[in-house]
Amino acid sequence: MKLSELAACGRLLTVPDRGDLDVGGVTSDPAAVRPGDVFVVVGGAFAEARAACAEAVRRGAVAIVADAADAPSCEVPVLRAQDARRALAFMAAGFAGRVSALRLAGVTGTNGKSSTARLIQASFAGAGVRAAILETTNHAVGRGARGRRARALGAERTSEELAALADDGYGACAIEFSSISLAEGRAEGVPLGCAVFTSFGRDHLDYHGSTEEYLDAKLELFRLLAPTASAVINADDPASELFAEATRARVLTYGLDGRADVRGDVRRLDATGLDLDVRTPMGRYSLRSPLVGRASASNLLGALTAALSLGLEPEAALAGLRAVEAVPGRMERIDGGGPVAVFVDYAHNESSLEQALTTCRAFAKGRVIAVFGAGGDRPRGKRLRMGRAADLAADAAIVTSDNPRSENPADIIAAVVGGFSRLDRVEVELDRGAAIRRAVASAEPGDVVLIAGKGPETFQHVGDHYLKFEDAEAARDALRERGALG
Repeated sequence: MKLSELAACGRLLTVPDRGDLDVGGVTSDPAAVRPGDVFVVVGGAFAEARAACAEAVRRGAVAIVADAADAPSCEVPVLRAQDARRALAFMAAGFAGRVSALRLAGVTGTNGKSSTARLIQASFAGAGVRAAILETTNHAVGRGARGRRARALGAERTSEELAALADDGYGACAIEFSSISLAEGRAEGVPLGCAVFTSFGRDHLDYHGSTEEYLDAKLELFRLLAPTASAVINADDPASELFAEATRARVLTYGLDGRADVRGDVRRLDATGLDLDVRTPMGRYSLRSPLVGRASASNLLGALTAALSLGLEPEAALAGLRAVEAVPGRMERIDGGGPVAVFVDYAHNESSLEQALTTCRAFAKGRVIAVFGAGGDRPRGKRLRMGRAADLAADAAIVTSDNPRSENPADIIAAVVGGFSRLDRVEVELDRGAAIRRAVASAEPGDVVLIAGKGPETFQHVGDHYLKFEDAEAARDALRERGALG
């Protein structure tokens, strides 16, 4: 790519004198510069920026991009930008231009992101299209200048990962955007064909500082959509209108409870799965799935709406959705073939825990037993609220260790137990494996056991250690001890 072409991608304020220079890449990390790259100055004091530019030039940078207000002088061309971080995002995307061959769906929401992304991938598989899932890992390093630096790295990383998928022959990708990744700019410059909003609740306030900032980060994905893209919005969520108002894109709604462009009428919801009568602008279809609960039904509708917006035929997309037997760690049934149902779910905040327990209540013939805890080094008010959610929605609970990180597990558990109004319905067991065994062993025919908080995680974060641990495997072991598994 020529320097002039890269400058046009970044919408820079100045035109390079030597626009015919060949450019090999673009980066904001001076240590990663290779000969022929363009280096973008993002964040840091003026002295730090000068030192970074000097290192970049020493490594072979052919040009520098910096904010107009504090662009340093340099021996290579210095191009000025209104916002260097945003310019970097668009230049990285421009350099990875082959990404345009991918059909891209971004997914955000407090709950349901991972499930919906996986279902979108499955819908493309049903149409014979090779599809991937990209999980935008939270590279948060705090707020302020260091956070701004992380934003820049996030923009580069997203474009690099998508370009690699295009090179490997993928035709589509569902990208899961957390609020932190959106605050760090990981969606900027990404040519999304659609974005999906699943739900909104309280989360990540340790990073964002307030519910308003958390909401604003989610809305950013929809502000970034081009007018030719589609905004796929869960009409059942109270925040849906805010997301519809935030975007220039075509709005498509989905839902179970009221009017929507893609609506699912529930015919069956039980412990073995669900049946939906699905009404779309293209016709009426049936969808039978082994996935469990209303949240799963909603996620299926969101994935279907996204697939349709990206050009898939309804029957092809539905074939892919019907083929999904489970989403690991998301209301995943650990089937022992006996009279007790055991589910593993990632529910790790009060809204998702209440939702998962309510789902269990809908098909429990006996008690609903919850096994859960709360994460350490996270907002402490969340612990009490999770206790209250379980107090309201479960018949019995065993509060245990989750990922305590640097905190004392007993202190976290005590805070969770503080949310219970009836202490006779709650037990404490610090050892998570022992808590799961106790719950499964004490369950009677017709009871449902929900193991919540860690979902598909394969570890437990204790202090500086990551200890091997899987809720699903612990549940299988407990069922074997009970004699419900061979």
